[in-house]
Amino acid sequence: FMLHYEKAVMDYLDLTACFDIEVVSFSRLANKSMGAKMNDYLSAEGAVMLLRKVIEKNKDKLSCFRGAYNNADFAAEIYAVISQIRNSGVSTDMIESILPSLPVKILNKSKDIVLLYKGYVDELNSGYTDGSSKLEALSDAIDEYGMQDCDVYVSDYLYLSNIQRRICEKLFSGANYCGVFMVCKEGVGNARIYPTRCIETLIERARACGCDPKVHRLPSSLKGDKKAISEELFSYGGKTYESDGSTRLYAAESIEEEVKRVARDIKRRVVREGARFKDFAVVCCDVATYAPVVERVFSNAGINYFFDKKESLDTQAATRLVTGAFRTVAKGFRRKDVIEFAKNALLDIDFEKVCVFENFCIKYGLDNARLASPFKAGEKDPAFQTAEEVRAYVC
Repeated sequence: FMLHYEKAVMDYLDLTACFDIEVVSFSRLANKSMGAKMNDYLSAEGAVMLLRKVIEKNKDKLSCFRGAYNNADFAAEIYAVISQIRNSGVSTDMIESILPSLPVKILNKSKDIVLLYKGYVDELNSGYTDGSSKLEALSDAIDEYGMQDCDVYVSDYLYLSNIQRRICEKLFSGANYCGVFMVCKEGVGNARIYPTRCIETLIERARACGCDPKVHRLPSSLKGDKKAISEELFSYGGKTYESDGSTRLYAAESIEEEVKRVARDIKRRVVREGARFKDFAVVCCDVATYAPVVERVFSNAGINYFFDKKESLDTQAATRLVTGAFRTVAKGFRRKDVIEFAKNALLDIDFEKVCVFENFCIKYGLDNARLASPFKAGEKDPAFQTAEEVRAYVC
């Protein structure tokens, strides 16, 4: 997402390169602002493991969750709940104060959450720090160091947690400029799903900081079906609208039938209307479930496609080519680095030649400086010419 956002910004500003624009999440901003200090913070996985330890300690005290605490996903789910509560600025004391007024059906569940929440915070206080604490540290760092030389834009958040709002509040007075952009619709059926209260809170906090916030409300450019969906889809008000024909709804008995219908529609428009495959985007609610069906149906229909999903950059050939080149030079032409670099498909070296080169290096113990200069060993070896050819190309 951040890479896509950076590209969109550069395209809009008509830039080919820049060094002073960065797109980061709050968490990554903390990492960049505090550097090595972040090394002691728990990852999300580490925090879940710590919570699992707390659950094991308190399993006999649980009431509502006694039958579920040993499930594989229980610790992760409880961690998500506790994180949400902490990020909202709600303490265990605040929850305990309302326990007597809770209905019996949720009382025991709330008591279990408080028990685990307390235990988790106690563990953190014994020498651990998690992601929520990282944001608290960022808030403190803005107070200490400031960001007066930065223009900060906060956008694409449907909701800001309490700690994120506090960070924005610090940026209002601590940064050269701070702009917050959020989607808001008032006076429509869907108004309740938009963060209107969050926006009002940010305006109040900006004024409390002594700032004079400028509020700009941009008009919506949506029309027809898109406008109706944006304003009324979740209103459940029973209103009816005349469709402009841009939206169609289909009911299918299975995922297979659903995807086949989409494939037929794409093929029809490509063949009859001159559309191109790149003109279509298929959005799935559950990519893991839909992916094998889409792959099978689209392949059978002759539809070219790709899945826009997260993949680690270090698995990409282009990334490995660049990092491999730097590693080879930085590590002094170690044999394993040179051979791994030579095997990158983007270098387009015949694989059999690379194998000859690898065997030649192993046979004559060639490493480091002996790979950085023309071979002298094994000159009479039948593989010498091929090995030297690869070495010269790679090194």
